[in-house]
Amino acid sequence: MTGNPSPNARAGNTCRLENGNPAGPGTAGAQKLNLIKPTDAVDKFIAEGLASFDPAVFHPRVPITDLVIVADGTEAFRNYLRESQNILREKFSGARFENLNDLSKMEFTPVLASYKAAVDALLKLPVPQSLATLHQREISLIKGQTKMMAALSRYNEDPLQAYLALNVGGQLNDEFSSLNQEFADFAATHQLTI
Repeated sequence: MTGNPSPNARAGNTCRLENGNPAGPGTAGAQKLNLIKPTDAVDKFIAEGLASFDPAVFHPRVPITDLVIVADGTEAFRNYLRESQNILREKFSGARFENLNDLSKMEFTPVLASYKAAVDALLKLPVPQSLATLHQREISLIKGQTKMMAALSRYNEDPLQAYLALNVGGQLNDEFSSLNQEFADFAATHQLTI
């Protein structure tokens, strides 16, 4: 008989193999086969991935010297807060995040471009001295989210990295919330409205 055996024939062969080897993999002639259990392979894969995972990758350093720092002043504060909000609104207006729960439908290219454009614009934005550290953290967080989204975009090639990046994403969102509160507190302390 030529061609592939029928499903019934394959099932019969499988049963004969299992019945002939009740203890599982055994010897092949004089050589003993030591096969790893699939669960052990998965556990090893995850352990190696966790050991090599560096969450600091998602918190990239932004040197203070990369910022355009200007003197403090009410008008400088107001301009900075207004312009930084405009940059974020403009750069992310076309980015669509609604498919983040279904990565196969997510369009990563425009989202990654939005993150890069936001970082580039924020690096060029003059920032008052008193806000430089907050501005630096904001850029770092956006860069971290860029790296997270890049890892998610490769979820088919490296699902473990994507999973770990998604977990870091929650931390980044918490840090963004805290940072936004610090900006709001600064504006309230200096009686700034935008």
